[in-house]
Amino acid sequence: MPTPARTDLPPAVERAIDILGNRVRVAILRSLVVEGPASRSELSARLNLSASLLQAHLRRLTEFGAITQDPAGTRSDHRKRVYHARRKDVDQLLNALVSAFQQ
Repeated sequence: MPTPARTDLPPAVERAIDILGNRVRVAILRSLVVEGPASRSELSARLNLSASLLQAHLRRLTEFGAITQDPAGTRSDHRKRVYHARRKDVDQLLNALVSAFQQ
């Protein structure tokens, strides 16, 4: 497996690229920011994505800390988890990319 190329970009820019360098992850984040929190099934319908593809990207976005989810059992439907974009984090990601072009 090839090693990802790393440059001398600041760590914040590298992180932004890792998170936003995939169109599905960008679509998920955009949907959560613009249209609001949603469950996996709601996101699947919004974005016309398969549940398995969506789940893989939701897991990565959660690992990156760009989104959060309600803990199981905190809603009336105990199985349904709702995902939320961490708006402050999304803004930091976007600002990091913009700043990379201004230096």
